Amino acid sequence: MTYPCNHKALASFLLLLICGFVLGTNIVISSKKLNELSENPERDLKSKKSKKNKKSKTTNKTKKTNKKSEKSKKSKNSSTHYEVIIGGAGTAGIAVAHTLEREAGIDNYAILEGKDDIGGRMKAVKFGTSEEDENEGGFSIETGSNYISGGVMNPFYCQMMKLKKEMKGYNQEWKTRVNDESGKHIFGDFDEDWAYDWDEYGEPKNAAQRMIRAHGNAEWYAKSCLQKKQGSKLSKYCNDLCDINLTQLSGDGMGIDDLKVTNRTVCNKQGEFVPGDHVDMSITDLMRLDGYFAQNDANGKCVARVIEYAYNDIELGRAPWEVSAKHWFGDGTFGDFGEERDFLVFDDRSYLFLLKVKASRVLDTSKNTDNEIVIKDNRLMLNKKITKIYWDPDGETDVIVTYCNTKKVNEYSFPCTNGSRYNVTTTDFVSTFSMGVLKNSIELELSSNSMNSDDIAPMFYPPLSSVGLIKNNLDNTEMGSLIKVFMQFKCKFWEDKELFFTPYSKDGFQCDYAPTFFSLDGDKGHKGSNILSLITSGNRAQDLSKPENQEPEMIYKQLLPVLNTHFKEGISTCLADEGLNRTELTKEDMIDFFIPDWFNDPLVRGCWMSKPNGASADEWAEFFAEGPLFGNLMFSGEGTCERHAGWVHGGWFSGERSARILLKQRKDGFENYDTQTLCDFKPKRMIFDDDTCEWVPKSFMNSKE
Repeated sequence: MTYPCNHKALASFLLLLICGFVLGTNIVISSKKLNELSENPERDLKSKKSKKNKKSKTTNKTKKTNKKSEKSKKSKNSSTHYEVIIGGAGTAGIAVAHTLEREAGIDNYAILEGKDDIGGRMKAVKFGTSEEDENEGGFSIETGSNYISGGVMNPFYCQMMKLKKEMKGYNQEWKTRVNDESGKHIFGDFDEDWAYDWDEYGEPKNAAQRMIRAHGNAEWYAKSCLQKKQGSKLSKYCNDLCDINLTQLSGDGMGIDDLKVTNRTVCNKQGEFVPGDHVDMSITDLMRLDGYFAQNDANGKCVARVIEYAYNDIELGRAPWEVSAKHWFGDGTFGDFGEERDFLVFDDRSYLFLLKVKASRVLDTSKNTDNEIVIKDNRLMLNKKITKIYWDPDGETDVIVTYCNTKKVNEYSFPCTNGSRYNVTTTDFVSTFSMGVLKNSIELELSSNSMNSDDIAPMFYPPLSSVGLIKNNLDNTEMGSLIKVFMQFKCKFWEDKELFFTPYSKDGFQCDYAPTFFSLDGDKGHKGSNILSLITSGNRAQDLSKPENQEPEMIYKQLLPVLNTHFKEGISTCLADEGLNRTELTKEDMIDFFIPDWFNDPLVRGCWMSKPNGASADEWAEFFAEGPLFGNLMFSGEGTCERHAGWVHGGWFSGERSARILLKQRKDGFENYDTQTLCDFKPKRMIFDDDTCEWVPKSFMNSKE
């Protein structure tokens, strides 16, 4: 399906200025009241509430509260007070600004971003060298989002097709090689060995076909049974779920061998399946219903384990036995966008260029050509990391956002430069922080030492942990981890395939120590680059994220034995062509390597969101029913887009929805505004506008007519 560390977008949301940096100018407000506020915003919020003797609420049922205060706020200097501050300039953050301005003409917003460019988890770097030195310091590699997935009506695919200069890349062809643990070739390309004939519905011929059929059937059972409400009419086949005894990890185990079958099922004592909020199964157990269980597959445990990696672990960022089948099998990406596409970007402009095209519709640029877009707009405040947010659950007192200036240490570290902090204010704050960042915020709130939190996570006042609906949903959310290790070699020792599945067991990792390699050296990719990338997720990705495991000697120690096992013939030929009298790779053969570190990045903390097995569906639905808007704090980002969680376009749809909800609840004349997006509804409620490459509610098109 798609995206090593894809998905997704990340950001934050901010405000006016008390003694801070706004629109590129340092401005000091000398008002005694503002000085008092900047010294202790939390105290000021509390005192205002006590004077009003009003009980704090945690829902957005006060959505019209700002009609009165809105008038007084309009009298403030618009250069120092924003209607909306957007935290983060990822896909969601840009979408909020884009929607506010294009749909309502609101341009009094600011976007605060801790890094030095927009895009969030859309990030490309230059890597490697070229003998011809034509690549200006290396080849462009996508370290985060790298697939435009779903189909031709994906907004970003549509945007790509409208570029005057064609974007380099190709639709993935799934040319694969699957080995066993000894390195022996077991089976190959998707069309030849993986594709299952659903019309015939015959017996699968190998582990790949067994996995694909089981995955498809699991999706049907998840949607037809697990996702149903109590009391709803069920298919008679839902009782099939009673035949599966659930598995659980034993002891401290984490691998396929550690899964033990229990005597528990999801059914009641009468042997009947009854849906409920916490009635759930892991993806692994639901696939067992169709007979697929890597632990005892006919092609061997390790072959089956790496096979499912493509459909499960890489997509989830976690092992399938840890993830909720109820929540996972609801993704609309490969059903909403028409003719299927899975476009892999290899362009020097990077995937991010497409987001910059959209951003340039509302933000000023200093350069806007077919090759490069440079955004230069005072409302986009780069290298400004939010450290504190003082918000109001009643939505009556302005939000105060504190931020610091940052300095780049590397692509994944932008710490505050010094102890100086600045404040801005806004009517509403939109947080596009990832779920991983928000979970870190709650951990800080509950810890005994949060004094030096600025480079760990933003702090919220009142604390997020004080709002049950927010805390419970974050507690029942996990951030997936996925790591790519890009390696350039002196020569290419692998076949002209895209994906290599390479089972290997070591250091407690059973079969999935280094399960998948992806070739960037191909006719439609970086031909002649000799670049190969390891892709791994979950516990192994977190293990590789440890600084000690990223030292050169440790990379050689971990990966060279795997490569020498699974690419024997090619390595012998490759080294012979180089005039070397040996048959195995050594560290001298690896020119360079690069490891993106999203897991340890304080502004990301992982790749994308997933739900653990048994997470409450009702609380999740209630969270979305609130907007999710709590007073004047709005949550946005791919993790809040239920039908497209984890995807770049999911971040975009969530930003659109956040902006439309704010318009409906805050702006005169928008009381009946249609806030629908593909986050919550299927395409039948929407229309795809080919001119703008946007999905819009049908009511929008009707109003134009």
